[in-house]
Amino acid sequence: MRVVRDRTRYALTVALAVIIVSAVLTGFVSTLPSWSAEPFPCGGVVREMHILAVGEANGKYFGVPTLLKVVVTPGDGEVFLSTEPLTEVDMQASARLAALVAAYVAGKNYFDYDYFISVVSNSTIVGGPSAGAAMTVAIVSALLDKPINESVVETGMIMPDGTIGPVGGIPEKLDAAAEVGAKVMLIPAGQRIAYSLSRHAYVDVVKLGEKKGVKVVEVSTIYDALHWFGIDIPRPPKAKVKLPPEVVSVIKGWINESKSLYEQIKSRAESEVLKVPQVSDVVKQYLEKARQYYVNGLKDLKLGNYYSAASDFFASNIYADTAYWVAAIAAGDKSYEALINRAKDELTHALNTYDSIRKDFIGSNVKDVDIAKLSVAVEIASRALDANETFNSLPQSVVSYDTIYDAVYAYWRAKTVMDWTKMYYAVPASGITVNTESLRRHASLLTYFAMTSASYIESLVGQQSAVTKVLEMADKAKQLLDTDYLAALAEALRASAYASAMLNTAFTTDVGATADRLRDAALEAAGEAVASGFNPIVALSYVERGDTLRGIDDASAVYFYDLALINTMWYLIIAGNEVHVITTTTPVTSPQPQTATVTSSGTATSHQEHSTTTLTNSSSQNTGAETSGWVTGLPGGDVTITAIAVGVGALLGAIAGALLTRKPRSGG
Repeated sequence: MRVVRDRTRYALTVALAVIIVSAVLTGFVSTLPSWSAEPFPCGGVVREMHILAVGEANGKYFGVPTLLKVVVTPGDGEVFLSTEPLTEVDMQASARLAALVAAYVAGKNYFDYDYFISVVSNSTIVGGPSAGAAMTVAIVSALLDKPINESVVETGMIMPDGTIGPVGGIPEKLDAAAEVGAKVMLIPAGQRIAYSLSRHAYVDVVKLGEKKGVKVVEVSTIYDALHWFGIDIPRPPKAKVKLPPEVVSVIKGWINESKSLYEQIKSRAESEVLKVPQVSDVVKQYLEKARQYYVNGLKDLKLGNYYSAASDFFASNIYADTAYWVAAIAAGDKSYEALINRAKDELTHALNTYDSIRKDFIGSNVKDVDIAKLSVAVEIASRALDANETFNSLPQSVVSYDTIYDAVYAYWRAKTVMDWTKMYYAVPASGITVNTESLRRHASLLTYFAMTSASYIESLVGQQSAVTKVLEMADKAKQLLDTDYLAALAEALRASAYASAMLNTAFTTDVGATADRLRDAALEAAGEAVASGFNPIVALSYVERGDTLRGIDDASAVYFYDLALINTMWYLIIAGNEVHVITTTTPVTSPQPQTATVTSSGTATSHQEHSTTTLTNSSSQNTGAETSGWVTGLPGGDVTITAIAVGVGALLGAIAGALLTRKPRSGG
């Protein structure tokens, strides 16, 4: 069987080489290709479509129609990419992720197929991951043996959560779409107002498309895009943001303990600070922050938002405890060494506890693990990693008040390992098992994406603190793969969610609308999990947390919704969940009317949302202050893109400050 597959791959490679040479010799066909389900000679299914790229010559940018050819055959989960001219490594990452997401969407096992992808252009193009969404559509079409509407083209990244990520050069790609006679061009949601590299100005691409006879449609998810290509995949009912009784019971235990400790710690801090009036202002600031979180926790508790309440009470204890230790160390009643030893003792206990949980998943005798138990174990691993990393970064002596805060944080973060261990034993098994070898392979795949995604963001914005942190998270996940793939998966999930959140908010003038779209997608994915027999309590907890932040801190809400969505999707992917997909074909030769509304902030939103494909990474973001907003620009100073209404850098700074510092946003 292996010999047959090797011969098949050899034959495919030769065939693809012939295709590429023919394309180069004969030039581009200016009309759209046939979309029939052409059977590949060696048993595969072929799909061809035009994708849209940006070319550059002598400092001038222009749209380039580019040919994408996808062949799917029985195989082992291998992805082969051929490009002419040669392109950059981020397209290779996009191709692998496109195949993985496509298999999930189509209800197929990713490792049952091989994926051959060819991209051919008659002009040098700017490399990038923007062909990812189109690749995903083509692979889904091949896996389901469904034709693709020939009048539609697409530009957009494919994200690990199935959303369509932002791209650059959309006006230039619109020129290419018109050149090949496309009737509909799909772009990422929120990018109706796009910067033109050739015109050096912002352009409303919907209006520009009308002049060119091309309907430009914004899309949020791969399901939206598939609809416009003529493939409708019905989605299950959205899950309700309601945690099961056994989970609520555990969280209430966290809450009761946190509330009791808060009163004790606050009282001690208020007494201690009387001895050292010179630090009273600092102590009062920490106590006020603690009080604010405590009040928020009471409000969340009253509304039945138990996980969010626990997160707020967790934060209130950290700030109150920091106030106490600042006063106690200043008064000479406590030492920094004592604080370090307290954190060390709690961390040792936490790591030993995590090690006992890890044995349920890693070991020569472990073959299969339950998906519900896995989802909680990953949360335990994440908290153990966070506590350990924080502790190991502590200096030998007090450098600032932040040093005391970090030592306090390490202690309380280690305590949450014990809290989540209670959850681990309380959550019932789902009955859906994961083969440990599959778990390893998928942890490696997600780690690979996290690394390439972080590198892609770095290519857009340069070396900045938020990007550096994502790169560090991804690198840590890679290092952990050989020793602890459970911890590697935990780190890769968070790195991917953070990278996705940055990209999902980078090109929008309405972060709240982006948050709402991600929330819907997260609840749809959770609904699919519930229908499969897996109650995604972790994802629903994160949706709840996002809900309490919505309208207050939309950037953080985007992160939690993205984290919820990625968690659910990847656990289903890891489990090899092959949902029976029922598709319908939607004729879109004459697309249904789409009405677009421009909000007061200048954001264009559509009643029908959809997406498109590009090969350029022609946008960048710069870190700014901890306020909402983004600013984009090309690395190297070739082009500077200023975002509309808000600046990219400020929002990047806000997300970095809110999510990647050790201020307790994520909670228990």
